[in-house]
Amino acid sequence: MFIRYVAKRGFTLIEALVAGALGMMILYVLVALLIPALRVSAQGTERVELDQRAALLEGRLTRALKETCRSGVGWLVAGWNGTGEVPEQAERFLSIHPLLGALSDSRQDWSRSLTVFHWKDGQLTESSLTLTEAPVKAVTLPWSELVSQTLAPPRLVMKEVRSFSAQLAEGPRVNYTFVLEKGAQELTLSRVVFLSNSSQ
Repeated sequence: MFIRYVAKRGFTLIEALVAGALGMMILYVLVALLIPALRVSAQGTERVELDQRAALLEGRLTRALKETCRSGVGWLVAGWNGTGEVPEQAERFLSIHPLLGALSDSRQDWSRSLTVFHWKDGQLTESSLTLTEAPVKAVTLPWSELVSQTLAPPRLVMKEVRSFSAQLAEGPRVNYTFVLEKGAQELTLSRVVFLSNSSQ
């Protein structure tokens, strides 16, 4: 009986090097295509999140402003005297005194509390200030009084708000602007809100 041995042949060094080089080239092409796609996907996700956050904040501010008239809106900037440029990082307060409606003797019925939006260090919070007596007209407080008043514990409205500003425009209008940021993305939104009543 004869036993035949068959020698098994392996890869030569040159074959292994060529196969490794081809594998590396294919891997490089795949990575070169994948990384930009992942980057674009991440930027798209950040942009969608910014758009959603901007819509939420816009809705909250607009709803609050539509509940009042011009005399019920107060815009205060800490340390600003009303002349020159507004300090960029100064605290800002937007106070809104809601108008509930008209009384039978044609007087206006005002809420017993103010809604106060406060921007500081990139965060926008909302709190309320209860008035000690029923108001007969709209109440807006100067900055020193507003800061010294006891506000209800603030609720965080939004983080990463890079800037926030408002302006009482001619007629029954308020213009507000805010800038949101997320990673390398930034979104600026400006709106004009027509107030519900301008008789006072």
